Amino acid sequence: MVPTTHDPITRILHLGMMVFGLTAFFTGLIGDEEHEEEEHEHGGAVADAMPEGGESLLFEIHEMSGLLTGAVVLTRILWGFIGPETQRFSFWFPLAKARLLETAEDIGKLLRRITPDRPSHGGLAGLVQFLGIATFTWMGMTGGILFTFLPEGASEPKGWLEVIAEGHEVGEPLIMLFLLLHVGGAITHHIAGHPIWHRMFPFIKPKV
Repeated sequence: MVPTTHDPITRILHLGMMVFGLTAFFTGLIGDEEHEEEEHEHGGAVADAMPEGGESLLFEIHEMSGLLTGAVVLTRILWGFIGPETQRFSFWFPLAKARLLETAEDIGKLLRRITPDRPSHGGLAGLVQFLGIATFTWMGMTGGILFTFLPEGASEPKGWLEVIAEGHEVGEPLIMLFLLLHVGGAITHHIAGHPIWHRMFPFIKPKV
């Protein structure tokens, strides 16, 4: 029987990804905008003008929240192998043939304006959650490399680190897509009359 709520560790990991992941994401977006404005004002000479150890508080928050997100994601991946059965990748890996068929069925229902109602990680919901884990893993990995190897005080990566930085930026629209699908799906379920908030937040009692 599939439980109606997730286990405590899964809920804590979800909360950690939500808090640290969103903090890293939004501080990164704001920091990129500020950096572009400074480059425009200084004619592209921001990197040369930045003093040693001159990272802003915003960037430091981005770094720390990004590292914490990476730690949470790694723990979630480990939990996907040793956690409860319903949280293991062997139970809900979305690229398996049976799961892909469920996903196709869910998409067909949505096209007919029918909201799919499956257990957590089932069908399209499982694919969306897999996208989230994969994207945050990629962001944590590329961000960790930049944190480790980018010289302190340097605002612009050079050489192979520039490739890593560009790969890191690729994750930003993927996070936007994940948030749109994940949060949008939860809201759609709520509007359709079968809310799922209580699976992750058991203190929110579904109306009977």
